[in-house]
Amino acid sequence: MCKKTKKIKKQFAAFKRHVISMLNKSLKEVELLDSATVKQILNISDSTLYRMRKNKDIPFRKVGKLYYYPKSFFTKEIENKFNP
Repeated sequence: MCKKTKKIKKQFAAFKRHVISMLNKSLKEVELLDSATVKQILNISDSTLYRMRKNKDIPFRKVGKLYYYPKSFFTKEIENKFNP
């Protein structure tokens, strides 16, 4: 391997470590709830939760086949409801 190739590989490895550490940090900052927990908190059915996602009434992230919801959304909504 030539010197340029080694240097590029070394820089790429450092960049990759940096990106992975930033992603891990951002994922730790966002606490997510699964569908079962959201349904229990809101006391709603599967179809109601589906309708809320479809109408974009509730923020969500899809990971594979599963849906996750930011916990911060629910804490803000509850605060707004009880502190008008």
